[in-house]
Formats: sequence, structure tokens, C-alpha cells
Amino acid sequence: VVFMPETAVPTKVEAIRNYGAEAKFAPSMEGIVPIMEAYQHEHGLTYISPYNHKDIIAGQGTVGLEILEDVPEVDTVVVPVGGGGLIAGIALAIKSQRPDVRVIGVEPTGANIVKRSLESGRLEEAKDINTVADGLAAPAAGELTQAVIARYVDEIVLVSDEQIVEALKLLLFRS
Repeated sequence: VVFMPETAVPTKVEAIRNYGAEAKFAPSMEGIVPIMEAYQHEHGLTYISPYNHKDIIAGQGTVGLEILEDVPEVDTVVVPVGGGGLIAGIALAIKSQRPDVRVIGVEPTGANIVKRSLESGRLEEAKDINTVADGLAAPAAGELTQAVIARYVDEIVLVSDEQIVEALKLLLFRS
């Protein structure tokens, strides 16, 4: 069972269903956690965070290992940041083998839960998610991811939706 906001992109909903999962909806990402938790307890299900779980972080770390294998001379790795699982895994894997490699996170200004949590020193929850990068719109920061990010990530940079759209155009028209 996968929970997502009612505004989820239809192709993502279709893909989730095609993989055999059941799609459940909440009015927004900001309110999704209580709805999901109620469903979980009512049906006796186990929750696996898509970012704040040790196995998810370890799995994401394989991306970092592949980067080191494919580009051994790498000096900087830039990673998109949503809930932090991908950057936590990549940073942990890379820094454990190459502490000199810089790991930079890029987070949308309209969904900057990780940077806000780092700055405040506590786990923040989303207040007003507003970004074109819906895959980076996490409802809350996670304890595991924040600890790894604080220790291994060199910097989190915020980018506007305009910058994200421009980068997407560049990728679409230059590849």
C-alpha cells in the first residue's frame, strides 16, 4: 500500500498500481503521515519509510559505490534531496571509501525539509510544500537520514522551481 497526495502525477499512480501496489490518497503531503499511520494500525501493516529506514539507506548507498566504480577520479557528487534517503546512502558509501569526495545535496526551496532540519538542529515537518519536483516533497525529516546527512554531506544547496525547470529543459534538449 502506497500513500501519496491526491495531486500525485497520474503516471506515477499508474506505475505504482502496475507494480502491484494499492494506491491510497491524502489531501496533501503535509497531512499524509497521520492518515497513513491510522491505516497502518487499522490493518496491522508494517510501515517502511521510503527514505528513513536503514535498509532503504543501504540500498541507496549502492548508487555511491557505482559512482566510485564508474568514475574513480570523481571529486564532487551532486544528489537531489527529498526525504534524504538517497543522499544519506550515497554520502555514507562514498565517504567511507573516499572521504575527500564532496557530496552536495540539492533541495527545492518549496520542499526544504532537510536543510531546515539541519539548520534548526531538530526534525522538522513540512508546512507548505510547493515545488514542481514532487518526488522531492517529503512530509518530514527522518532521524536516521538527518544523522547521516549531518555527518557526511558537505553542503545542502536550495534551488528554485525556475532553476529546476531550466535544468530539466537543458537535459531534455541536449541529450
